[in-house]
Amino acid sequence: MDAGKNQPTKPNGVEKMFLKDTEQNQALEALKERAETVLSEFNAIQDNLLTITNNIDRNKKMIAALEAENSELQSNIDNMTATNAGEIDFSHFDEYSDKINSNSRKIAAIRRVVEKTEINKELIILTDYHNKAEELKHCYTRFFDMYFEVYLNELSEDVIPPFNLLFKIFRNSSKSNESVNVTSALDIREQFLNIVSKKLKDKLTDIPATKLNIEGYHIAFGHSYSATMQRQNRITELTQLAKKGE
Repeated sequence: MDAGKNQPTKPNGVEKMFLKDTEQNQALEALKERAETVLSEFNAIQDNLLTITNNIDRNKKMIAALEAENSELQSNIDNMTATNAGEIDFSHFDEYSDKINSNSRKIAAIRRVVEKTEINKELIILTDYHNKAEELKHCYTRFFDMYFEVYLNELSEDVIPPFNLLFKIFRNSSKSNESVNVTSALDIREQFLNIVSKKLKDKLTDIPATKLNIEGYHIAFGHSYSATMQRQNRITELTQLAKKGE
């Protein structure tokens, strides 16, 4: 459910669902509480991944800055000029060379950190993050499956009586005669529902996520390993790489 991260959990101060049946409402609240618990655990993992990502990006920018500085220093060395007598000014040669060597060691060290951190990040995505995301989806699916089924039943109790009246009016109207096709297998109820469906279709619109009375979530990190075996093989590969880097 990508309804947007950090949507209000209790819109307008309302804490309970919209169900009339108290027992069903309590069961739905229990599913909601479970989903919110798993969501909190999921967000903690995701926030950690976001921190790791920011650190990787910052370290890569440091590498780029050091490489740019080395390029400039090397250019200064290459462009050292000689006097008319053929003498070369080496006054800054050692200074530039030492700085280049120092920067190069820093770059190598930072690259090792980035490589190790990227392995750790992918491992988290394929293990803890993946597993918690699947658990979260399951929790929300159970919540919405129950919500839809029970709310539909309750709504039907209010909607069916006026719809039966409308159906009776339809059967006695010219619209019924116009919609009848003797070659069609549709019965009169399907003809009625087709007309009603066309009327209602354009009036169905999305509503704010806050109306759902449950906080939305957003999965910020994905991976390309859809098959369990592929994902497990990649986890094994990354684990071995992590051990080599220790």
